[in-house]
Amino acid sequence: MFPLFDTLYQETETVQTPLNYEEKMKLCEDIKELDQEGYDLLYAIIRNFYLAKENGRFDSIPYSPKVNKTGYKFDTTFFPPRLLIMMRYFVALHLEKLKEEQQRHPPISNL
Repeated sequence: MFPLFDTLYQETETVQTPLNYEEKMKLCEDIKELDQEGYDLLYAIIRNFYLAKENGRFDSIPYSPKVNKTGYKFDTTFFPPRLLIMMRYFVALHLEKLKEEQQRHPPISNL
């Protein structure tokens, strides 16, 4: 039902080592660099993991985020290790895509 999720799940299947503290901190910093599409997809990945792999309830928000004016703020300590690995893989891919798009269409500088 969600091809991106299925692909991320398959691509990270062989990764057995959970993220350490530094890797989690790097992931959090990288997430801040995402565009709105990236945030939306990341939330969809989190929610799909919760529903598909943990049999979560459809009517609840997964992993106890704090709700603020701009959206949800998650604590990585609540995420399963496999989800964190999938998130890191997705964020790296999405940031690379954003970088490539920026190189193809550089911003117009003021003359």
